[in-house]
Amino acid sequence: MREGSEAGKSLVMLGVFQHPPEVTAESTNSAVVFAAESTSTYPKLKTALDYFGPIEEVTKAKGFDTINAPYTFTLGTRELLRADFSKQVGNVSFFQSTLVTVQKGYIVSFTFLGSDNDEVEGLIEKLSFSGKGASRK
Repeated sequence: MREGSEAGKSLVMLGVFQHPPEVTAESTNSAVVFAAESTSTYPKLKTALDYFGPIEEVTKAKGFDTINAPYTFTLGTRELLRADFSKQVGNVSFFQSTLVTVQKGYIVSFTFLGSDNDEVEGLIEKLSFSGKGASRK
């Protein structure tokens, strides 16, 4: 984690990988990445849907195709927006789902990467919101 904060920078809150990202493997490096970014970075952003423009630019640049455009996704008592992406590199499949919400001046994204939809769904099922921070505001 970084000390302090740099205006306009994304802050990765959690990054968990099956193996270190720099390790070359013959299969998908399953991952979960949670990030937060100040809404001031995107002055025209009004909703979570607006953030999918930049997300789709990044995923497309990395060779992913959009499978499902942003749609409402309910997780427990929270409503988020979700989009799904995939790409094939040789014999290796990549499936990515990104969930986004805007809370208290931050764009919060939850990105899950796996070898197929079932693996990604299994990772998403482990995400839950609880405690005082879980209330909608």
